[in-house]
Amino acid sequence: MLLKKKRPLSENPSSVPQGSCEVRDPAGHRGGRARRPRSTMAQGWSHAGSDVAEEGLSCRGLRFIQILLQSLADGERDENNPNLIRVNITKAYEQALKKYHGWIVQKIFRTALLAAPYRSNFLKALSRGEEVKEEDCLANVRQFLVNYTVTVDAIYEMYTNLNAELDYAV
Repeated sequence: MLLKKKRPLSENPSSVPQGSCEVRDPAGHRGGRARRPRSTMAQGWSHAGSDVAEEGLSCRGLRFIQILLQSLADGERDENNPNLIRVNITKAYEQALKKYHGWIVQKIFRTALLAAPYRSNFLKALSRGEEVKEEDCLANVRQFLVNYTVTVDAIYEMYTNLNAELDYAV
């Protein structure tokens, strides 16, 4: 149950400061503060703080996807196991995410890597389940990466211009 201390959120969402709502369980005990709905936070940079940090995590994920897809498009493979994409995932992780992770998260990644899909299954999923030749799928990935890379680079540039930190560890 939410108890509002100030004006209701429905009257003027931008006027309600973050953390102005309390969470109470059904028995009436107070809990932590509830966050405002995402839609009101996305209206501007007025509540940057933790939101910038949250968006920074999203940027890292976008860069991870970019490097993974570029590695696949470039034809990088494990010569011993050509149908595995662990080499591609590892490259993307090491370039985009590893420096932000502590020892435990790095070990969790190594364990999760064992569940990586086969290359053929991953490319089929990228083709929305259709049977498409690998080269045709990779050609589509290359075409996608043209605009995707520019977009991710622009996002990183925007964070740099805003002096938002993207280099903190989790």
